[in-house]
Amino acid sequence: MRLSRVALVAFGALLALQCAMAQTPRGPGATGVPTEMSSSIITFYNSEYQPMYSSLSQCELLVRRAAKHGGRRIQFVPTHYWYESKNEQFAPNTCHADNWSLQNKVEYYCQKHEWNSDCRPFDSAALDTFRRGIRDCFKVATSLFDEILIAPHLDEGLKRGKWRNMLHFDPLWKDPNGYSYWDIMLKPILDAANEVLPAGKTFLFAVEGEMGGTVLSNPAQYLKVFKMIQNGWKSAAKLKVGATFNHAYIMGYITRGPGTPAPLPPTPMAPLDGGWGPVLPFEQWPNYEEAKKNLPAIRQLLEAADFLGVSNYARAGDGMNVQPKHIESGIAKVQDEFMTMGINFRDIIIKGNKMLIYNEFGLGGGISECGDTPGKGPEIGFFPWLGITTPYETNNDPFKKYPQAKQFLKNYYTTALDVLRNGGDYFPVHQSYLWNVVSWDVQGIHTASALWNTDVEQGDWPVKNGFAVQEVIDMIKSHNSKTARRAEGAPRRPIRRPVSRP
Repeated sequence: MRLSRVALVAFGALLALQCAMAQTPRGPGATGVPTEMSSSIITFYNSEYQPMYSSLSQCELLVRRAAKHGGRRIQFVPTHYWYESKNEQFAPNTCHADNWSLQNKVEYYCQKHEWNSDCRPFDSAALDTFRRGIRDCFKVATSLFDEILIAPHLDEGLKRGKWRNMLHFDPLWKDPNGYSYWDIMLKPILDAANEVLPAGKTFLFAVEGEMGGTVLSNPAQYLKVFKMIQNGWKSAAKLKVGATFNHAYIMGYITRGPGTPAPLPPTPMAPLDGGWGPVLPFEQWPNYEEAKKNLPAIRQLLEAADFLGVSNYARAGDGMNVQPKHIESGIAKVQDEFMTMGINFRDIIIKGNKMLIYNEFGLGGGISECGDTPGKGPEIGFFPWLGITTPYETNNDPFKKYPQAKQFLKNYYTTALDVLRNGGDYFPVHQSYLWNVVSWDVQGIHTASALWNTDVEQGDWPVKNGFAVQEVIDMIKSHNSKTARRAEGAPRRPIRRPVSRP
């Protein structure tokens, strides 16, 4: 069929209008520069830095798998542990659903060789194993990626359900064995990066991952840590330093009222799980006096950072509909808590020209704090921080067992990638990293996210035999490919927009 010139012009105008309507409009904080959805390498044990189960170490295996997904950035999340004797009172191998809310204290730092090992105090040999292992993994990563983010975790050594965000310690305090957090975690990472990071790469050094309790209780000490890292940096690569926070309870205390709906099981603390209730007045916070005294140093710390991160497990509770404001809901909670303290987190990011990073992002598909109950449909959007943490079985996979849960997952990532394509919405976003383990691992990178497989080239194994979802894998690869092409030679320029939320 031949069209007249007028008809062609009209058709072209209609097509342009449809394309414009298909694009999510930019919000007032968007940078206008797209950013990729990057992957994370999550390690828990020293054995993961050695070739134990294949010709590659677990760490290198995961790095090489991540490179298949088209990203130019990668995050490392190494894990060490703390020991606290009072946690012996809780039975092992049991769900203690409310233990996330309890306060924690380091008696000494410890490390695990494998998943079933005792948590042993550090010695020079263990530190050297960690430094050499993560150095070798960094070396592989620098051959495949342009930027590395590191966000270290300190988990509870007895595995009794305690949460690192509620842990308060001075990073320079030495335990009875003579080691500080700086000694066991940050200094080995710094030394490893100095050995292998070449010119032309960027190393983003977060002093912790999702451990706001320690950072905001000891802001002056973490300012010292920033300077220790900067002064100790010898590599020709570019260094950036920063801190990261959970999407709620940034001070490591219960500072919100109950919210609904609550996850399973129906325990006393379930309505507070995830922190979706209203923020309490600052004067009612359990740590009010200490926090008030630390406010100047907290502001100084935030202003000294090159980047700030949030574990953005974003709640979307509008049926199957997922909107940009839902994707930013975790960031909005952090903003609300800082604002209650009199600190405008968003202004610090935008006016300070800092990077805002989703250092953890994902949708786990679970509805229970015990990690054993898959959701069946859009209710999984209420509990993105909950997933399935038991060994993989198809019967426990929300995305294979329940079509509505899978469709919601696809909707969730469609909107998330729209937000990344715009560089944010009400808040800017400069980088975003998936939480690649068990049911959050839509890419199927981690060996714990599927039935056992130690091949780099997995083919369709993680999709057929694990939590990975092919449609989402394809969406992310396509997004990352387009973002990489757009990024060639394109400097990042923040867009200055009005700061009021519509």
